[in-house]
Amino acid sequence: MIAPVTDDGVRQLNVYIPSSDWYDYYTGVSMSDQPQYVTIQTPLTTIPILLRGAAIIPTQIYANNTKYSR
Repeated sequence: MIAPVTDDGVRQLNVYIPSSDWYDYYTGVSMSDQPQYVTIQTPLTTIPILLRGAAIIPTQIYANNTKYSR
C-alpha cells in the first residue's frame, strides 16, 4: 500500500490499515494487525510504503540466466 502525500508541507499522515499484518517497507517494523488508523511520518526523501504480511515483492535486478543473477 502506498500512502501518497497530496498536500504541500505535510510531514505526517493518518493512514487506515485494514485487518492484516502490515509492515513498513523501509524498516520492516510491524505497523498493525487490527483495522485502525495509524500516524506515519512522511519525510521529503521517502514515499510511505506499507507491505501486507506474507506478500512477495521481487526486488532483484533481471539477468539473462541464473548464473548472472547471483
